[in-house]
Amino acid sequence: MKPVIALAVLMTVLQDGVPAGPTPEAVQKARETLRETIKEETAKSGPAARQSLSHRLIAAAKSEPDPAIRAAHLVEAIDRAAEAADLHAATAALAELRKIPGLWGAARARVLDVREKKEKPGALAEAWFELAIESFDVEEYDVAVQACERAEAAGAKRGDATFLDPARDLREAARRAQRESEAVRAHV
Repeated sequence: MKPVIALAVLMTVLQDGVPAGPTPEAVQKARETLRETIKEETAKSGPAARQSLSHRLIAAAKSEPDPAIRAAHLVEAIDRAAEAADLHAATAALAELRKIPGLWGAARARVLDVREKKEKPGALAEAWFELAIESFDVEEYDVAVQACERAEAAGAKRGDATFLDPARDLREAARRAQRESEAVRAHV
């Protein structure tokens, strides 16, 4: 039943003239090409070099017309900003990335990683749980499982059991849904 609903939603979006986002394959191919292009810059170590590269990638993405290439620049910018512990750049890249239709749960998780390092332990339990719910709703089950685990850990760090049972239940539901989804794909 879910694949039929997803297809109906997709058809509605396409009929309404809202452009579909780039495919994950197109973004991955663009990332591989970009990584080859910036290989020398990526080899430079140190937070300042990675922060500078992140800012240049964000600037380049803003003028890039191809959504897959723009997304590749922004995902790479998030990765470089995370390596430099630059929350501002990671957040700015994510804000630009969210303007492109697509599933960006993994990129959001990377930004939450950076935020968590800057905040007191357990401060982001709610944010991780929210990401888990949103990822589950759009069938990004692997991201949902990881976000549930992070919500549980963050809640435990601050001594708050509020997220333990709901996160555990959602994690198990995501794992079941992921297995079912894989089984359906295997039969198609």
